[in-house]
Amino acid sequence: MEARSERPRRTRRTKKKRVPLARRFVVRCTLAVALLAVVVAWAVGGSERTLGDLEVHTTQLTAAADQPGRVHRIADLATSFDRAVADADPRASEIGGMLRQEATRLRQVQEGLVNGDPQLGLPPVELNAQLEELHLGSGRLLNRVDVYASEATRMTNLITAADTDRRAQVAREIANNSLQLSEDLEQATAAYASAVNDSITQRRDLNLLVVMAALSAVAVVIFALFRPMAQAIRSETTQLEAAERLQRDNSERQRFRNDLSRALEHCDEEIEVLAAVGRAMAEVTEDRPTELLMATEDEHALRRLVEHPLAGAARCPVEHTESCAALRAGQTMVYESSRMLNVCPKLPQHHDAPCSAVCVPLVFNGRAMGVLHATGPENGGISHMQTERLKALGAEGASRIGTIRITKATERLARSDVLTDLDNRRTLMERVGELNARHVPFAVAIADLDHFKDLNDTYGHETGDRALQLFSDCLRRTLRPEDIVARYGGEEFVVVLPDTPIAQAVTAIERVQVGLAEMISERNSVPFTASWGLTASDTADSFEDALRVADLALYEAKANGRNCLVVDGEAAARHAAAGRPATPTRPAPSRPTGDGDHTAAPPPPPPPPPAPVTQPAPVAQPAPVAQPTTVTRPARPGRAVPPTPSPAPTTRTTSTPSTPSTPSPSPATAPVPPPRVPDA
Repeated sequence: MEARSERPRRTRRTKKKRVPLARRFVVRCTLAVALLAVVVAWAVGGSERTLGDLEVHTTQLTAAADQPGRVHRIADLATSFDRAVADADPRASEIGGMLRQEATRLRQVQEGLVNGDPQLGLPPVELNAQLEELHLGSGRLLNRVDVYASEATRMTNLITAADTDRRAQVAREIANNSLQLSEDLEQATAAYASAVNDSITQRRDLNLLVVMAALSAVAVVIFALFRPMAQAIRSETTQLEAAERLQRDNSERQRFRNDLSRALEHCDEEIEVLAAVGRAMAEVTEDRPTELLMATEDEHALRRLVEHPLAGAARCPVEHTESCAALRAGQTMVYESSRMLNVCPKLPQHHDAPCSAVCVPLVFNGRAMGVLHATGPENGGISHMQTERLKALGAEGASRIGTIRITKATERLARSDVLTDLDNRRTLMERVGELNARHVPFAVAIADLDHFKDLNDTYGHETGDRALQLFSDCLRRTLRPEDIVARYGGEEFVVVLPDTPIAQAVTAIERVQVGLAEMISERNSVPFTASWGLTASDTADSFEDALRVADLALYEAKANGRNCLVVDGEAAARHAAAGRPATPTRPAPSRPTGDGDHTAAPPPPPPPPPAPVTQPAPVAQPAPVAQPTTVTRPARPGRAVPPTPSPAPTTRTTSTPSTPSTPSPSPATAPVPPPRVPDA
């Protein structure tokens, strides 16, 4: 038989497929979780057993702790029962029942502590050597408690007169034995507490051993199962570091925004906000030129208000909000190079060399407020983090400045008149109240524009408003800064001159009248005049009364032909009594001096005589206004004023010699002027 040679069989090697990292991770995590579940179940079972043992020992300890107190209660009840039976107290039976109940409870609890009693919630437990010696050994505590309870129970049956001595003897024995028995029971309680502590210590050691074993098992599992994944984990480190850097940048950005918000919260004025923005620039852009261009509230022109304290300003040539690309777009503009095609046309103009720039618009409630502008070297001169901080600085700064402006505008509207920007009536009362609180004397004057209704009807209400504004500007220009000027209503104005005698007050009012004529000529306005009533604060009991007195003087000024000043007669009389003329001669108009006093200035040349006007009409050059006169009205009825010389009404800028005046009329005969109706 021919032998055949067989070729050796070639075995194909199958390439082992690599398990994906995610699947390997899941398998290893599953094994680790299973092992941990076994360890946790073991630990939980041990904890439950520990809790069960502790509950049993705690129940025994609580029951044992109540026994000494129960012994003392039995002794007290025995004494009370003996006394109640001896005194035939009807509560004797009740006390006897309580005594039997406590004695029975004492015996049952003590037997339950030794042998267990399910009804009392005392499971049978194994006593340690100390407890066994106390209860069943030489201490015979269980037997003594039984005898003590039996004596107490037997005592409740001794209720007849023949049992009196026996009952008293049993009560004394119970009382004598209670002290020693309670001490032994307290010793047993201490033994139970020691047993509980021993049990807790044992269980704690066991739990610690379990935890150590579990941790060791977890460490072994992690080392054995996850070691092959070290390379895969290292490959992902780069991504984690990138994420960490991003988180750090976000945290730093949020920290800067929080610090900036807290810094701006403490700023109550716009200049304080600008100072805080300047400090923030030094922290944000470091050595990059940075500036803040702001628009005023009423204009759109941009002005440089803040620049970098170290690097200086970026010198952007933009002059108007509409010329700024960032404000027109309403978003931050970042230019990597001034040679870019779509670069802002202003950027190449303020740098000789190529540069980069960031322009952050400041917008509040849809209104352009300014722009935050920073420049640096070309391509990356300003980092992304710096750009984000500049955005935060612009947003927070615009929000705070806008809020302050709105708050100031609201307060100004609440405290001033909208048309004239003078104080309103409420502000007037508050400021006068402050003067009264500081006991500062003052003069009060009321002004009313003459023929204001005719001016409105002839030239229109817009011209009337301009007349009110011109008169308000005249008051602000000619009076002192500390004087209080308010629009009281319609065409009426109130002027309060602190620390100003009547003579100086007359000088100040006449200066206002002359200044009014000058301003009418300067502004080519429709001519108009004003009538005045003047009094002092010491002639009335309150500011409201002083206003009424000045209003009566104003009424007489209207009756005397308008465009004049009438001084309340009593105020003039008070100053005449002090050695000054009752009606001061009209001095030349004066200007307020630096020391806050109204003093006279060199007399101006006399004005030309007024031109007669039969029909008011708008003219290019208004006719000269007649100069005011100064008169003194009589003292008010009802006030005793000594007779003083009173001058006759003056005309133009001179005064006639004074003539003796008659005493003030009495309240019964003095005429009271009717209520005055102001010119509409």
